Amino acid sequence: MSNQSFTILESAARVADVSSVQDNLVGRGILIVVDVTADPASAAVTPKIRVRDENGDYNEVYWTADAAISATGEFSYLIFPTGLATGSKELDVTETVNAPLPREWQLFMDHADADSITYSVRGHYIS
Repeated sequence: MSNQSFTILESAARVADVSSVQDNLVGRGILIVVDVTADPASAAVTPKIRVRDENGDYNEVYWTADAAISATGEFSYLIFPTGLATGSKELDVTETVNAPLPREWQLFMDHADADSITYSVRGHYIS
């Protein structure tokens, strides 16, 4: 199968936690790109990937970004089982994680407070 790009969360001003369940049929990993276009009150949001627990709920945290997002700009996270390729060029990503992407997963955007922050999230499966 080929790589696929898709929208996980449309651009919107948000003041509370939001999540989106995904069904990964094609990728061993993913590049998640969070595009923050407005953060008037210095809100903070932390991307997480959650998987199902023994009760079938998405409560098991699989990955949490090292740092909260609290500014405008693009923030990208590479989750892939072999991590970064060695070589002379670095990838321009906020964080890399050496782990496979689960088949069923949930992107959970954990808001630290009720301040407004506007962002969208795109996913790029990597096979």
